[in-house]
Amino acid sequence: MFRKVIKQSKHSKCKHSILIVDDEDSIRLSMEDLLSRSGYEVRSVANGEQALVQIAGGQFDLVLLDIRMP
Repeated sequence: MFRKVIKQSKHSKCKHSILIVDDEDSIRLSMEDLLSRSGYEVRSVANGEQALVQIAGGQFDLVLLDIRMP
């Protein structure tokens, strides 16, 4: 069911961009892989400081943020 929700329309002309912020490598890389294969432009970082740098330097349609990070 999750795959159906995240798939972009094949007729979409623009790629939606997503920033993933998670300190757990396995979760971050799994989400990045799944979303990239579904057609999204994905960037991922391991902490809040790196996320702020990415946000200042670009525009994202969605930020997926782990709320429990050290």
